[in-house]
Amino acid sequence: MKESNTLNWVERHARRENVLRTQAGELWNDIRRAIQDACDSFNRLYPEGNHQLVKYVLENGHRIVVSRTIPPQYPPAQGPQTLRVVVDYNARAASVDVAYDSPHGNQTFKITCDDNGKVSIQDGSKAGITADRVSELALKVLFFAPAPFADDNSEDS
Repeated sequence: MKESNTLNWVERHARRENVLRTQAGELWNDIRRAIQDACDSFNRLYPEGNHQLVKYVLENGHRIVVSRTIPPQYPPAQGPQTLRVVVDYNARAASVDVAYDSPHGNQTFKITCDDNGKVSIQDGSKAGITADRVSELALKVLFFAPAPFADDNSEDS
């Protein structure tokens, strides 16, 4: 290929694809670690008796499922409720998809590469965000919702 400043758009595109192919998985691992660390911190700092309220399972190298057990004191629950967030890395699309129990739907974070080979995570804004920020955006509603976040009638935000 030519010098960096004289690459045409096809060469720049190919270079971005190559960088993403080799580095997007590393960013996914950073996100996965940030999610696991956040779950561990939540359990340590917000204990509920002798059991963990938040659990995570790495289902395969590309998906982590985070669940939280909501104690029965939140009406109208008759017993504990378990709510889930599924965080899935899509290597082909270079994205991280977050799916919630309804009604919260989902959100997607794109892993992108600029013409200089810098890889970043995007949440829809122009500025890149950190793996820790992805973890916060993905898990905050699960960790700190005042009532079960699956309850569509909650007026608390």
